[in-house]
Amino acid sequence: MDGCVVLIGVALGVNRLKLAGVPLRLCSNTSTRSPQSVAARLTSLGFDILPSEVFTPIPAVKRYLQQNSLRPYVIVDPGWY
Repeated sequence: MDGCVVLIGVALGVNRLKLAGVPLRLCSNTSTRSPQSVAARLTSLGFDILPSEVFTPIPAVKRYLQQNSLRPYVIVDPGWY
């Protein structure tokens, strides 16, 4: 999200949808930022976004694993540690 450019009217449009009561969820593909961090960045760009409206991969995977009583096994290549 660093160096991003917001198209004119996008933040206003998103904010109007929220004011109209349209449910809104944002998905991010970043695994290095928390939903709080993503929401803070979007807020600084003019969007009225709450952390609870942002979904990032790690918490989503954790929630899925917990809801389905799954236990992951992580396989790591020796070159990674």
